[in-house]
Amino acid sequence: MGIDMYEHFYAVIMAGGGGTRLWPLSRKARPKQMLRLLDERSLFQTSVERLAGLFPCERIFVVTVAEQAEELKVPIYLHPADLPLWSVDGGASFFGLDLEPLPPPGPAFEDGMHLHCGALDFEVLHLPGHTPGHVGLLESAHGWLFSGDVLFAGSIGRTDLPGGDYATLMDSIRNRLLPLPDSTLVYSGHGPETTIGRERRSNPFITGGWG
Repeated sequence: MGIDMYEHFYAVIMAGGGGTRLWPLSRKARPKQMLRLLDERSLFQTSVERLAGLFPCERIFVVTVAEQAEELKVPIYLHPADLPLWSVDGGASFFGLDLEPLPPPGPAFEDGMHLHCGALDFEVLHLPGHTPGHVGLLESAHGWLFSGDVLFAGSIGRTDLPGGDYATLMDSIRNRLLPLPDSTLVYSGHGPETTIGRERRSNPFITGGWG
């Protein structure tokens, strides 16, 4: 079954009175369409300071990030370990793609750093394996983990692409993600949401039921 590469893009909406919710954008929307959908719903009440799109530094995803950053005039965060991939357009040539040169990234992601958005506090987790510099974003107060392409409901991220390594990915899952509380909600790049506890009990890559 084919997977839409834009399947999951979440907007974190901070409502009046301190309320917070996740709002998934149209899975088929291109970057400018995503921004237009937000604007039509009056979700941009003030200037946008940071747009955190958690995409692997690979292939066409880098174009998505570059388009969003240009549209909103916000910096691109990137882990230094993914700079080699970024410099070759995310390995686009591996798939026969000829992309426009990417803009230089801005601030560097560092493991353990915190990104503050209103009352929300996102901790950056370095989760290599899918790519060398892949990161996740953990908001502990709400029990949210944005896992990118590391952990899915019933599966894991690919490691057969440039920069991928299966043993490293499994080490990230076992040593960085499984220690999180079972109730932690996992929002990944593809597929339905899940929890750490559910994956601990039933994910065949974790329980040993696969391979």
